[in-house]
This record gives sequence, structure tokens and C-alpha cells, in this order.
Amino acid sequence: MRLLPPKKIKGIELQLRDVVQAFEGPFSTAVVTKIDEHSVYLFRPYVQTSDYSGTWGVTPLIGIETYSIGKTTEVTLLERHEVK
Repeated sequence: MRLLPPKKIKGIELQLRDVVQAFEGPFSTAVVTKIDEHSVYLFRPYVQTSDYSGTWGVTPLIGIETYSIGKTTEVTLLERHEVK
């Protein structure tokens, strides 16, 4: 693993297992899981809270999200893991 200074790169430059910041905001860190000729597929955890609460407090919704970006989309590269 190589920790890198944050660097903006295009999706076409990504490699499997790269850790990126896909957008600005919390829970924006994602891992590259698949690359094909048109898209880069990312995996990230997320947490969302509901608009209501009760005597039990606020119930958080915790899960994972998989999504894809185009190869021309710009992301911030945070870590690069060498694939052997």
C-alpha cells in the first residue's frame, strides 16, 4: 500500500483496490472493485439517519453502496494498493 498525497485523476487512470474520494462530503471514500471498457465500479459504506426520532432515539440506516463512474470522471486518489 502506498499512501499518496491527495491527487485528482481521471477514472481511466484508476487501478483495482485504489482508494478514492469520489465526491465532497462525509462517507465519500470508496474502493475500486471492477474496471471494464466503459466504467469504473466503486464500493463504499454509508450511514443515513431518519427525519424522525422516538423515545428510543434516532435509528441510523447503515449499509453499503456499489456504483459506477465513467472513465472521464475526475476523483481524488488517496491510496494505491499494488495488485500482484
